[in-house]
Amino acid sequence: MSVNDPLKNMSGYASWKGIKQRCNNPNNQNYKWYGGRGIKVCDKWANSFEAFLADMGPRPSLDHSVDRKDNNGH
Repeated sequence: MSVNDPLKNMSGYASWKGIKQRCNNPNNQNYKWYGGRGIKVCDKWANSFEAFLADMGPRPSLDHSVDRKDNNGH
């Protein structure tokens, strides 16, 4: 995805980036609750915002967030 890609401005991009940061970046302040507990992002989502968006759709509103079905699962 290029810097000027319109997908970056779509609702959900910040959520996708945040998910990846919490699960993959030990320097992220919330890593201990996600990646530090072994929670991972599936390869499909980790490698493609387009795949994340296709599965989740655009964020309906700022009142919505992404959660796992199992708080201890991936």
